[in-house]
Amino acid sequence: MREIFDAADVAGLCGGDALIRWAAQGLPAGRGIRAFAAPDGSAVAVASPALSGHDRLAVHGEPRTATPLVRDVLRAVGRSYRPIGGRELIHAVHAALPWQLQLAANFGWMERSWGCDGGLAPTGPEEAGGSGATGPDEAVAPAGTGPDEAGAPEPGRLTAADGDEIAALLDAAFPDSYAHPSRPGVQRWFGVRERAPRADDGRTAAAGPLVSVAAHAWCAPDLGCLAGVATAAARGRGLGRAVCKVAVEDVLARYGTVALMVADANRAALDLYRSLGLVHRPLAAAFFGAATAG
Repeated sequence: MREIFDAADVAGLCGGDALIRWAAQGLPAGRGIRAFAAPDGSAVAVASPALSGHDRLAVHGEPRTATPLVRDVLRAVGRSYRPIGGRELIHAVHAALPWQLQLAANFGWMERSWGCDGGLAPTGPEEAGGSGATGPDEAVAPAGTGPDEAGAPEPGRLTAADGDEIAALLDAAFPDSYAHPSRPGVQRWFGVRERAPRADDGRTAAAGPLVSVAAHAWCAPDLGCLAGVATAAARGRGLGRAVCKVAVEDVLARYGTVALMVADANRAALDLYRSLGLVHRPLAAAFFGAATAG
């Protein structure tokens, strides 16, 4: 295998595969991200530490060369890395290395690029910083898909002052989410609040509690990920969809491509993201078993 040090070279070898570009994160100095290719260039693997809750090894290519590449890269970077990639590829790698790897989960990758549907052109990557993270093989909590209730407030950008409310909503509606204000990785939070009641004098009272949130997490220079999507118990009003729509459009404007991970069984989320123009691709992940030797 050979190591690759330029993000453009990585993208070229994988044909622009969005999963690989996401894992490469632009190969920034000091992050410990490493990319490798098979000698003939037919397979690529990117080891990205602490990416969305785990050390990830994103893999692309043909099983005949991807399998030895995965084996050699894991020897170089360590067994904490979890291979992730197209479902058929990861299943083939697992079948070739059954004494070393266990299958973790099947799930989906969904993506949309502005150039594919005439959408907005990107304006540049998001600033670094923020908090929160989400896992690519965690389930995304279902969000409402019905029409917005008349008079409902518009979703918008949240701030650090909303951190406690975001955390409370996630803890109640999506406790398994990696996206959380107490963890690093998210650039932006978006949310919508319950419709404000009218006071006795007819004036609008203070906005109600948060009922739906979504975040940009682990964004690469040319790809932003949607994460931490959760909606409170009062679903079916379209508030979750409204937040996701705003978050997706913001990602497209900033990065050019939006992507996310979703569980296969989460039909509500799959339908919602398809309605926003995202295309589904089946993925799988594997990991070293606790008792694995060699």
